[in-house]
Amino acid sequence: MASITNERGQGLIEYVILVALVAVATMGMVRVLQHTVKVNLANVIHSLQGDRTRREAFEKVDKSDLRKSDFTDFMNGSGSRGR
Repeated sequence: MASITNERGQGLIEYVILVALVAVATMGMVRVLQHTVKVNLANVIHSLQGDRTRREAFEKVDKSDLRKSDFTDFMNGSGSRGR
């Protein structure tokens, strides 16, 4: 009986699975933290412009932000500039 000694593809599959898991986790974290990052960047921009009177407010992350989602509304609002 001959044994199979070619195991080069096995390592590649393991790396693909690992990269896929990291990508899914990253998408989830971006979804949860997107507002906080947006507020921080807006405050930096206002500070660089010298506008000390204009500050954006932070929102707390609550349970509705962590709800299970199927990403059907993931890109909603991405084209708006907060008008």
